[in-house]
Amino acid sequence: MGRDRHVFRSRLSVKSHWVLDEHRILGTAVLAGVNYLEMARAAFAKAVRPGPVEIGDVYFLTPLRVQDDESR
Repeated sequence: MGRDRHVFRSRLSVKSHWVLDEHRILGTAVLAGVNYLEMARAAFAKAVRPGPVEIGDVYFLTPLRVQDDESR
C-alpha cells in the first residue's frame, strides 16, 4: 500500500545491558516484559510519530533468556 517498511534490530547481552543483568529467574538473565513495551513504543515513535501511545491486550508467554556469556 505504499507504506515504508521499518526494521529495528538490537543485540542484547548481559555485559552491555543492565536490564538483563538486574532481572534474573533462577540465576538466568531475562528481558523484563516492560522492556518489550518500551522497545515497541520507541520504534513507533521513530517510524511513525513521537508522543503518547496506547498499548493494550499484551501477554508475555515466554521470557527472553540470555546466558551471561552470550548475546541474542
